Amino acid sequence: METKDKHNAAVIEAKIQLTPKDKERAIDYNYFVKRKLILADVVFFLLLAVALIALKYTGLAPIPAVLVYLSYGVIVLLVVFFMFIKMMASAGGVSPMRYVTISEEALTTRVANEKKEFTIRWEDFPHKAATKNYFFLYPDATQFLILPKRCFSPEEVKTITGYIKR
Repeated sequence: METKDKHNAAVIEAKIQLTPKDKERAIDYNYFVKRKLILADVVFFLLLAVALIALKYTGLAPIPAVLVYLSYGVIVLLVVFFMFIKMMASAGGVSPMRYVTISEEALTTRVANEKKEFTIRWEDFPHKAATKNYFFLYPDATQFLILPKRCFSPEEVKTITGYIKR
């Protein structure tokens, strides 16, 4: 729902309730897009483990058994890591309703049934990003806000995209 503020600029108000899928996409973005080195490390160690196992069992190179066992261990750890991401995303089910007010100057958010509000100016977000379906806003290194684009009209998405690109 769009209204006008005192400067006659558009103010966007939305109710946002995150699903487990939204949380999973946010965790994916946080680990594998924003922190590209994590993805690079995962791919590197997975390829190394598979290569060592393949070399051992094809007989192309004399790979010590301990390296093969370590390779299997790396693969198991990576599987556990991805299972952990899935579990973290589904923990708690649907999140509580969040009210968001977006203006040209700032974003204000409040969780339903709480009296505190959180307001941050656009220029104070150290990292802002948009994907096909989400906006990700990082007020600091330890937390981020997820704004699913489905909660906004196409014109509101365009307006928010402009604020993020500043």
